Amino acid sequence: SATHHHLFAMIMQHKWWCVALFVISAFALVAPLTANDATPLFPHLAFTSNTSSLYISFFSRAAMKGKPTVQWGLAPKVYNYSAVGTSRSYAGIGFSYDVLVTRLSQKVRYFYRAGSEEDGWTPEYNFLLKDTAAKPTAASPVVVPFFGDMGITNSHSTIASLAALGKDVDFYYHVGDISYANDRHSDLYETVWTAWFQNMTNIMPFSPYMVLPGNHEAKSGAPLLPWSENFEVFNQRFRMPSDKGNNMWYSFNYKNIHFVSMSTETDFPGCEFPKYTFGDQLAWLEKDLAEANQPANRAARPWVIVSGHKPLYSSSEHVTKWMDAIQRAFDEVLYKYKVDIFFCGHVHAYERTWPVYKNKTVTHSYDKPNGIVVVTTGAAGDIEGLTRKWKSPIPDYSAHRYDEDTGYGVLTVESDKKLEWKFYKSRERRELDKFTLTK
Repeated sequence: SATHHHLFAMIMQHKWWCVALFVISAFALVAPLTANDATPLFPHLAFTSNTSSLYISFFSRAAMKGKPTVQWGLAPKVYNYSAVGTSRSYAGIGFSYDVLVTRLSQKVRYFYRAGSEEDGWTPEYNFLLKDTAAKPTAASPVVVPFFGDMGITNSHSTIASLAALGKDVDFYYHVGDISYANDRHSDLYETVWTAWFQNMTNIMPFSPYMVLPGNHEAKSGAPLLPWSENFEVFNQRFRMPSDKGNNMWYSFNYKNIHFVSMSTETDFPGCEFPKYTFGDQLAWLEKDLAEANQPANRAARPWVIVSGHKPLYSSSEHVTKWMDAIQRAFDEVLYKYKVDIFFCGHVHAYERTWPVYKNKTVTHSYDKPNGIVVVTTGAAGDIEGLTRKWKSPIPDYSAHRYDEDTGYGVLTVESDKKLEWKFYKSRERRELDKFTLTK
């Protein structure tokens, strides 16, 4: 837009003054990070492949002098346990640390801090690892907020609403497009990433925060920072339960649900970023879903939830360019292995479909359907605003759409036979849509 071009011109003329002004006016003020600042920042949690352990990751601007350490215990300021982790960096301007915290007991609240004696410690945070072995019930369901396309602009009401869910949440699921750092001049790339993590400090240190790649994580804005290509910052700043050394796709089991995160950005014919390659995603997905669909595994975890950034089905004009290729690559395998729901974003609006397969509505019911329900929840808030261009006529598979304000959704799994989805308007935390899926 003309506004963005004007902003970029200002940045080029008065680069550092504009950076400071931008930080103050657009998002929560972040303390300046100098080149030799090794202060530990932004701890965040993620699941591993073992339900009795977590990754605790954090960040520093410069390399720590001490070993990256997490200390934890059962009471505030009492740290009976500690573990040392690994470090990695990109372009020598950011250092990420992952500490594997093991032998955690279920239904116990832990208090922790991250850092080292030489470099200082983060504030103390805490988390509760819920009983991951127990089957969910109506009184004690699995509760997972799903949302996508959340940056540092237009997202404050969503972030506040997600934080308010607090102790009721098992974990959070962000389905791609994180921070929108590449929508600004590349001089602001690290500044925006840092601001986004700062904005999330009431959420990410307290509950596992699972992520997957969106198109905005691929690389920096213009002029391109070569070190930012290949989803570098996304793969450096997060640690998901993958054995590939990156976060592009992975799966994990949680209670009676098998969760799969996939890449709609790379590693299939017709993807948006064919030059960025991470392996044979299609073979991995087939193998993973086949294993999840083995009789004993499906009996233990009857719900199979797959998430990707771009929609498998959508009535938005915004995804027409990519949706055909995504359907050719994934529609058949997801249907073959009876995936229940596909969560996605990319469209900055909300939409749910009827159970669908091969571009046709299977049934206008969520009672034991033989088709995939696609939920687009990409309205968390970002610099680009909401998406309001829809196809006409509306495809029959589109059951409900909302594009008037920011929002997020909450998945609630009550049993092996029933789950519920609700979508909320962020500003008022008001329910706008819901459906119940049964088996």
